[in-house]
Amino acid sequence: MITATDKHATYKVNGLTNRGQWFNKTWLILIGMGFESIAIITEADNESDAIDTLTDSKYGHLIKTDDKCEYCKVNNFGRCTCKFAGNFGERVDLDNVYITKCKVNYFAPKTTYLD
Repeated sequence: MITATDKHATYKVNGLTNRGQWFNKTWLILIGMGFESIAIITEADNESDAIDTLTDSKYGHLIKTDDKCEYCKVNNFGRCTCKFAGNFGERVDLDNVYITKCKVNYFAPKTTYLD
C-alpha cells in the first residue's frame, strides 16, 4: 500500500501519475468526490506543474470539463475566467482540488492507515 503524509494527516493513495520523474518533489492532490476524496500523487517541481501532469495523466478525466465561463458562452474570450492545464491547454475545474507537498511511503504496511 502507498501512503502520503502532509502536515495534517496520512492518506491512502489511490493513484500515481509519474513516479520517479522529479525525485523528492512529491505533491498530494486530493479531488473532492462527494463525501470522500481521491488521493493522487504527482511528482513535479511546483503546484502548477503538478496540475499539468495530472491533467495529462490517465486520471485527467477527474478534473477536465467542458463547462465554459459566462464570457466564453457569449464569445467574449478576452475576459475568459476559465482555467486551463496540461500540454494541450485543456479546460479544467479546480474547485474541489486540494494540493499540498507530501512525503510518500511506497511500502507502507496496510495496518498504518486508519479508515
